Amino acid sequence: MARPSKRSALAVLTRSRLLELAGTFELPASTGDKKAVLIDTLAQSRTTPALEQILNELERTELEDICRAHGLDDAGRAKQPIIERILGREAKPELFGIFEEPDFQTGKPPTEPQPPTLHSVLELLRRPQLLALCEDFLVFVEADDDKPTITTALSTANGMVLFEILELLGDDDLRRVCVAHGLPDEGEREHLDMLRDVRDDVRRELDGFDNEAVWATLQKLRGEGERAESLRTPGVSALPWRARRGRRRATARRHGLLGATGQAHRAAAPARAGRARAAMGHGFVVGVPRPVAE
Repeated sequence: MARPSKRSALAVLTRSRLLELAGTFELPASTGDKKAVLIDTLAQSRTTPALEQILNELERTELEDICRAHGLDDAGRAKQPIIERILGREAKPELFGIFEEPDFQTGKPPTEPQPPTLHSVLELLRRPQLLALCEDFLVFVEADDDKPTITTALSTANGMVLFEILELLGDDDLRRVCVAHGLPDEGEREHLDMLRDVRDDVRRELDGFDNEAVWATLQKLRGEGERAESLRTPGVSALPWRARRGRRRATARRHGLLGATGQAHRAAAPARAGRARAAMGHGFVVGVPRPVAE
């Protein structure tokens, strides 16, 4: 609908309110004047105030009535944003493409692929998911903490590793992680499988190690034993790796972290593990080259 004009905005007000405005701006008006006459007085006289001056004299409820009468959003507790909306000066939100998702920091998908980090992935999760992770990993947060506070507490907790978070996510969440970091989220299903099973983030979490150390640690984390001392989480480090993984999955299901797609994806784990081992055998582990024997 067209932007409100001075006349159309005045038409929303009551006769008594128009009479008050005429007195406020010292315009000739009498108590017996009809509403149409008062509108003409306020809108057509050479000494009439601008629309913005009239709006500044109105109450918030009256501004909301004008917005509703003209098909505008009437949300907001402060008067000034509503006035700007009526005058057509409100900043328009940036619109993304229909198939794009905003980046978690800049609001736009990155033009170049960016390596996921623990913090950047946690920022993409919903608050109930973050609270479930806090309970599972024994990270203390207050019940009324906001999402950024919970995200920071998880990302700075001792022993938190990115691949443990990715392991709990369903396909939809993994695709959102891919889109937010400029990674392909369709076309090659193996990319999502490897992101979950082989977890290229091991390379990032162990930044500074050579390929030989990364490869050995990756094999260790996929095994039956306890995790490496440097990657243990306080309070639960004595639990075997499989026991910890089972407890995390139970917590995830209890809090709806996995969802139906995630649980169905988990049921197909043996087949995905075979593909992951095949990828490892060909020397490609999502960006981690297989070490060459000297």
